Amino acid sequence: MKRIGLLFCLLPPLVFPQTEQKTDVWEPLRFLEGTWEGTGDGFSGQSSSVQTYAFILNGNFLLMKTRSEFKPQEKNPEG
Repeated sequence: MKRIGLLFCLLPPLVFPQTEQKTDVWEPLRFLEGTWEGTGDGFSGQSSSVQTYAFILNGNFLLMKTRSEFKPQEKNPEG
């Protein structure tokens, strides 16, 4: 009788294996991938910036690199 109970416990995973469906958790952010450029004007003066987004380490991480440059002005002559 114990063997029948054990069989009923072990049989379902063998007969009905779960199918693994991989979902892309990064799908909402995929549109960011690539290089973005822009300009701005504000309290710190006129600026230009470049942002780069890339998926790294087998797509497990989203790397963002940003570079901003400000034009020379009175308070910051070198920019």
